[in-house]
Amino acid sequence: MGFADTYFKRFQVEQEELQQPVSDDLELAVVIPAYNEPDIEDTLIGLFHNDDPGCKVDVFLIFNAPEDKDDQIINRNLTDYQHYYSVAENLEHDFIQLHVYWQLFPKKIAGPGSARKYGMDKAIQRFNAIDKPNGIIISLDADAVVSRNYLKSIRQHFINHPEQDGATIYFEHQYQSEDDPVVLYELYLRYFRHAMEWSGYPHHFYAIGSCFAVKANAYAEQGGMNRKNAGEDFYFLNKIELNGTLGECNAPIVYPSGRVSDRVPFGTGPEVKKIREEGGYEVYSLKSFKILSDLVKLLNQTYEMTEETFITEMHNFPLCVQNYQSRIYLWDAILDARENSKDEKSFLKRLYRYFDTFKVIRFLNYLAENQLPKREVALVAAKLADELNLNYEDLSEESLLAAFRQYDKTK
Repeated sequence: MGFADTYFKRFQVEQEELQQPVSDDLELAVVIPAYNEPDIEDTLIGLFHNDDPGCKVDVFLIFNAPEDKDDQIINRNLTDYQHYYSVAENLEHDFIQLHVYWQLFPKKIAGPGSARKYGMDKAIQRFNAIDKPNGIIISLDADAVVSRNYLKSIRQHFINHPEQDGATIYFEHQYQSEDDPVVLYELYLRYFRHAMEWSGYPHHFYAIGSCFAVKANAYAEQGGMNRKNAGEDFYFLNKIELNGTLGECNAPIVYPSGRVSDRVPFGTGPEVKKIREEGGYEVYSLKSFKILSDLVKLLNQTYEMTEETFITEMHNFPLCVQNYQSRIYLWDAILDARENSKDEKSFLKRLYRYFDTFKVIRFLNYLAENQLPKREVALVAAKLADELNLNYEDLSEESLLAAFRQYDKTK
């Protein structure tokens, strides 16, 4: 019996007969969804020229499209699929085995979430065949390239941190000039993640589809990847963060594309398009994160707090914060966490499972609409950089981004 048998049965995941034998030395599986992608060859070449990680590696290339897409796009995907299927059949590599699939998805579930899930389920099946629950599933995109130490560093990270169920992977978006919109977008991603940590909120992580890895058993235990057509990475990593241990692997580098795209409703492509059209990027004020910090400090003291004291303490917050906590029944959540926890540690874990990152984002949006308007990203990023004692050459977006990148590299 394999470690993932229950997952396949519970979620009715279809298993195909394995077409290729599974090596006992298989430890890594890279999953790459591909839809109308012109740069797949660069992604694969980067993997094929990686340093030997000391184990076998499966690479799953999942060509996909919605069933209702026009014939031109479907035919292009099919042509690419046939080409890379032939590449896979003839590939002789010291440690990589390439698996190429073609899949049409119903319009309702089509998107990167379904394609990622399809490929990750294939990876799980092969790890399950050799009963390797600590096998590592790596999520990558077909328009991203990777550093030469990518595979080796990811494997070594999980050897060094066996307690971790998953990890985000260090990234630097590709861009050609300092006025490229992706500079603003990546600066926001780093600002948001570090502002969350600065506030004292316990959950803070990057959620980029091409930049994370997860253990096979954790993937199965959390019910696998979801089929959302955008934000699937955030939803999945949020589950790992709340229910397990999510780390950061900052030795390798993923270089995601920063191209404009409208294939999904939100994420890098649409945000870059928005920045290009509007000429700027306004994000949550650092003062909003300071208010979040004050709220976190209060929540951290509520294990034995009376309702009267809680109400008194809430009166120290702006009215919109008082209104928001009432709207989400925060005191009821505190009582529920208290009644279902054996100690303060488990109480706080349960409380922040309720007041999760989704609710924090709604909280920040509520503050932006009612109290603290959004500000240009460079202004707030500079203020946070000062709080974190980061060194930056000037107030340009590129200089600030370089400072935050360096900060992440050394964490």
